[in-house]
Amino acid sequence: MSTTIVSTRPLESAAVAARAGVLGLLCLGVATIHFSLYQADLIGLSWLGIVLFHAALGMICAGMAEMRRRNAFGVVLFCSLGLFWLSLLALIVLPGSGYGNVPTQPTLVAYLGIWGLFCAILASGAGSRNRFVQVVIEFLALFLFLMAAASAGSFASVSVFATAVGVVCGTLAAVAAAVEGKRYRRSH
Repeated sequence: MSTTIVSTRPLESAAVAARAGVLGLLCLGVATIHFSLYQADLIGLSWLGIVLFHAALGMICAGMAEMRRRNAFGVVLFCSLGLFWLSLLALIVLPGSGYGNVPTQPTLVAYLGIWGLFCAILASGAGSRNRFVQVVIEFLALFLFLMAAASAGSFASVSVFATAVGVVCGTLAAVAAAVEGKRYRRSH
């Protein structure tokens, strides 16, 4: 005999979406700040791995919650960026574990540059929805372009500037999450 449990309380799609946006932005901020700190040799690979893995899963979950609300932009933004952080983590960790090869310099430059371009395109679509989120995505695109430039050569100044931009981007994403959360609490 099987028993099916059906909830009689409908999920409020606005509440789910508001929380999803907060989760996704906060995870984006955490991932960006920690990757910047890793690039500046301020944290180790094991800590970066834990943080990126959890932040990426949080972004993917936020994207799935946006799917429930039929918000295509939120789905693309959070799922894509969550998968980006997972793939970047794999590029960093797997070669050291004996799986695959360390990406060549041109490969890493192209990888980061293409993701920067993707974020720039996403930022152009975010403007009509939320200006603050658009600025966060623009900073993320700038961060990825700078990381690509730093990977192209041994430009210490570009790497330091990229780290600073990454920390600013992550902070802006966390602030955007706080603003979204506050906006949700006021409306409920």
